Amino acid sequence: MPRHDSQVLKLKKLFHINFTRTGSLMLGLVLLFTAASITSQSGLLLTFSGLLVACLLINFVLAWKCVRNVSVVAPPSVLLCEGQKTSEPWKLTNLGRQPAGFLEITSAAGQLLRLARLDPGESMLVPPTMTYSRRGVYPYSEVRLQSDFPFGLVSASRTLDLTGEAVVYPALFHASTPSASAYDLMVGGKHRGRRQTVSGSHFAGVRPLQPGDSPRQIHWKSSAKGLGLMVKTYDEELSGRVAVIVDADGETTALDDCARAAGSLIFAALDEGHHVEWIDLGTLEARLIPPFDDG
Repeated sequence: MPRHDSQVLKLKKLFHINFTRTGSLMLGLVLLFTAASITSQSGLLLTFSGLLVACLLINFVLAWKCVRNVSVVAPPSVLLCEGQKTSEPWKLTNLGRQPAGFLEITSAAGQLLRLARLDPGESMLVPPTMTYSRRGVYPYSEVRLQSDFPFGLVSASRTLDLTGEAVVYPALFHASTPSASAYDLMVGGKHRGRRQTVSGSHFAGVRPLQPGDSPRQIHWKSSAKGLGLMVKTYDEELSGRVAVIVDADGETTALDDCARAAGSLIFAALDEGHHVEWIDLGTLEARLIPPFDDG
């Protein structure tokens, strides 16, 4: 995969440090042993507390170095549907002199990927394992790199400044074709009308030449029978019109369900050969989608 300089990870100045559950438990033990050593004047408990503090400090330093020294190249922007995951890998490179491990890249949708170990100078392509469960736009500029290497006691994370995004569309389901309110004449339409025209794809017969008919439509075999010039006629080809109105002002879950239902009805109408007029009540803008469009 080619490397794009604009997509190379740039770490922001601020980073976050958090104790994991195990780290919080160990910190509690440190406070408990320290208080007990002061009360009992026991040097052994104080020494043990010092060892625990040393483990926490080592974990803090190494986790911070992992986050600081690992660079990331994001894949190109992708278009997905709910329930899908991208196969485009992310490129991680360890620019430091020490191994990096327990690496995670997370976004608002969840954990994108996890890598156990990355040796100094090593680069690795890691495919995401997360399945996008909800529609939305997930920009790569908001993903975070996180590590709690090597003991899992302290977690360091940084927000990554990457270009690109994952656009997740509503998942579609099988829907019955909505009834069309009207039919328009359209070459290539899937529906046949009662009338006949001089253009189309379904041959219907011949009729005498009339003023305005194109010479290209003359049916020479019938004209040779001595009844005058005859032109070819075809079954009328029609396309219906279906309007879909979406009220985007409402509760989020209801809006998600509405988007899935509207998308399913739109594609069912397009598959049937209808024109679809999309109207958003929020903007009152209308868009006419022809049946040969991909939606």
